[in-house]
Amino acid sequence: MLRGITELRSLPYLTRTNESVTADTAICEIRGDIENNDVTFVSFQAAFEDAGKLYIVDENGNTMYLTDPNNDWPSRYQILSTFMLQSGTTVSLKYSATTTMTKLIIVQGGGVF
Repeated sequence: MLRGITELRSLPYLTRTNESVTADTAICEIRGDIENNDVTFVSFQAAFEDAGKLYIVDENGNTMYLTDPNNDWPSRYQILSTFMLQSGTTVSLKYSATTTMTKLIIVQGGGVF
C-alpha cells in the first residue's frame, strides 16, 4: 500500500527514432528530474538493428547493464527496462555495438509526497 503520496507523476523525457549509434558512446544523458522525491523511476523502450548490450554509466564511471552483460541482446528485439535514479544525478545511456537505433522512448515517473 502506498501511503502519503499526493500525486504520481509521469513525464515524457525523450523520443528518438532511426538514429546512428556508435559503440560504447553516449546515446543520451538521463537526469533524475522528478521534484520533491529522492528517486526518479526511468522507464524506456529501445530497439537496435544489430545485437549488443545496453547499459548506463553513472557520474562516477560505474556501469550497470540493462540487458544481459554476458550475451548480446538479439537485433530488432525491443528492450523494455525500468531503473531507479537518484534525483539530481545523471547517467549516460550506451550500447555496445555501432548500429542504427530504430526506437528510443524514455519516460520518467515518481510519487510526490
